[in-house]
Amino acid sequence: MAKEYDLTDVAGEMATRLGKAPTEMREAVNCFFEVVADALASEKRVEVHNCGTFHLTKRLAHPGWNFQTETLITVPEHYRITFNAMPHIEDMVEENLGDGLKVY
Repeated sequence: MAKEYDLTDVAGEMATRLGKAPTEMREAVNCFFEVVADALASEKRVEVHNCGTFHLTKRLAHPGWNFQTETLITVPEHYRITFNAMPHIEDMVEENLGDGLKVY
């Protein structure tokens, strides 16, 4: 598997493509995710045009296993952050993966 692409990498690539300073792009990326987090905390969906949608998925309480105590537990109801990519983004990733690999 390829190296992780972290915030510095993303900001650097954005800076190169837009002709901006990497620190400026790092602030922009951080700001974007702060806005997304605030919207999700207000239980709003965030649709990014030509990219995808961030939203909350409610998980009902369900049984789980505590590996330390080896006992059955109840995992309480909670939310999970979900991102659904637009189909053309998935297609672009599949093209770059090669070897006929698919994105599900």
